[in-house]
Amino acid sequence: MYIPYMYNDEINVFVQLPFNAGIINENDFKKSTTNEAGSFTLSISKISDSQYKISSVYKINCPMLPKDKYQKLNELNELVDQTKDLSLLYKKL
Repeated sequence: MYIPYMYNDEINVFVQLPFNAGIINENDFKKSTTNEAGSFTLSISKISDSQYKISSVYKINCPMLPKDKYQKLNELNELVDQTKDLSLLYKKL
């Protein structure tokens, strides 16, 4: 049995702060994993002293995912779930 699942999703969020700021929990926004099913990457980058870009890229590589590989898809989705409620913590520099 195969599950039809080829999929790509990319989201970019730009955060403009009212002052020069540093990110306290920057490492919370640096996550990446790759396996047989696909990949997920969450990243943050500084654009200027007060602007940041948060990027999320979720990709399923297989046009047909064998049922016995479904756990690999779950592993990707578990990491995505861990990032859903992240808050951006910053401090004025």
